[in-house]
Amino acid sequence: MTIKNEFLQKYFFHIVLWIVFTFSLAVDESELYIISKLTFLVYLITKTLILMVLVYCNLLYFYPKFFLKRKYITYSICILLLTVFVGFINSKLELKIREIRDLDNTELSVSYFMRQTVMAIRYVLTTFLLKATVDYYEQNEKIKRIEFEKNMAELNFLKAQVNPHFLFNTLNNLYALILEKSDKSAECVLKLADILKYIIGEGTQDRVSLKKEILLLENYIDLEKIRKPNADVRFDYDGKLENLQITPLLLLPFVENALNMVLTRFLKMVLFM
Repeated sequence: MTIKNEFLQKYFFHIVLWIVFTFSLAVDESELYIISKLTFLVYLITKTLILMVLVYCNLLYFYPKFFLKRKYITYSICILLLTVFVGFINSKLELKIREIRDLDNTELSVSYFMRQTVMAIRYVLTTFLLKATVDYYEQNEKIKRIEFEKNMAELNFLKAQVNPHFLFNTLNNLYALILEKSDKSAECVLKLADILKYIIGEGTQDRVSLKKEILLLENYIDLEKIRKPNADVRFDYDGKLENLQITPLLLLPFVENALNMVLTRFLKMVLFM
C-alpha cells in the first residue's frame, strides 16, 4: 500500500467532514460572496479553522490526556471552557459579518454567543462519539488479534513438541523391528515416509482436510500395530469428511496417548503372565 493510499484510508472521514462543512457554510453565506468575494473567502477559512482547532484539540489532546485516563470531570471542564471560548470567537466573527452586510446588531450579542456555543458543543459531541466508537471497535479488534496470535503461538508450540516426540517414538519402533529382523520393517519405513511427508507438507498449513488428518492417524496406528501385533487396537469413524477441515496434527497427541495407555496395559499383562 502506497503512502498516498494509507493517508486517504486514515484521514478519509476527516477530509469528507470538512469538505461538507465548508460547502454548507459557503451555501449559507452566499450573500456575502456577492458583497465581497475576499471577505467571503476570509470568513470561510477563518470559521473552518476555528472549528478545526476545536475538534482536534479535543481529539488529539483532551480526549487522550483526560478522558482515556478516566479524568472525566477534568475533561468536561476543559471541553466546556474550550467550547465557550470558541462560541465567543465565532459570535464576534458573525457579528462582524453582519456589520459588513449592513445588518442591525442591536441586542444580538448574547443570542449569537449562545448559538455559536451550542454549535461548538454539537461538533465536539459528534466527533467525540465517533472517536469513542472507533476506539471501541479498534480495541475489540486488537484483543481478538492478540487472542488469535496467542492461540497460534500455543498451537505452533504444540506442533513443535508433537513432531520430534512422534518421530522419536516411531524410530524406536522401527529400530525394534530391525533388531527382530521383522519382514514388516520395510512396510514400517514406507508408512513413516508417508507420515513425515504429511508433517512437512500439510502440517505447516492452517487448515487441512479432515480426511487427510484421519489418514495420518491410520498410518500411525498401523505403525503401532506392526510393533505390537497382539495389542487390541481399533480405530473407527463415520460421516462425510470431504468438506470438513481441521488444524493439522491436532489429533495426533490424543491418539499417541491412547495407544500408550493400551500398550502399557498390554505390557503389564505380558509381564505378569
